[in-house]
Amino acid sequence: MTIEYLNFTNPTKPVVADFAWINQGTATGVDDADGIYLHAPATGAVHDIHILKKSAPSTPYTITAFFAPNVLGVNYHSVGLCWRQSSDGKLVTLNYYFNTNPSIAVYKFTDESTYSAAYLTLSVWKEQLAFFRIEDDGTDRTCYVSMDGVNFIEIHTIGRTDFLTADEVGFFVNPINATYPCGMKLYHWLEA
Repeated sequence: MTIEYLNFTNPTKPVVADFAWINQGTATGVDDADGIYLHAPATGAVHDIHILKKSAPSTPYTITAFFAPNVLGVNYHSVGLCWRQSSDGKLVTLNYYFNTNPSIAVYKFTDESTYSAAYLTLSVWKEQLAFFRIEDDGTDRTCYVSMDGVNFIEIHTIGRTDFLTADEVGFFVNPINATYPCGMKLYHWLEA
């Protein structure tokens, strides 16, 4: 796949078989020629995070993902990357979401349906394809965003044991809306 305007020509294509479900419910993850399409139907005015996850690499590690959000401009829909603590299901998410305007956020959840708090929320100027990067260097967890996959901006850093000690990583959709589903197309997942 080549995404011409980004000159992104060497994606590391993810496949569903490399991940396991958390809270699959009626969500689907489908392999296609370009990557994985993750989709979840509308679930109402509650968080319902559907996750494809795997064991976290040994620290230090960096995970870079490239995806297209499909959130339809519906308030509170979110998609993105996550860290997860398997012992109790706590999550820290790096989200692309819509709340009147497109935004990026780093959130804490006590499980896939219970929001805890926001570390950070930032408005972005339009809905677009996005590169997200999460990193655990053995001391801190750090989140980055990029529009070109080369130049990343650090948006959040915190101690790696704040709120959780992640032993899993993944990507997710959260269709917090009673009418419309949401989804994301994951084109690239690279662990380094």
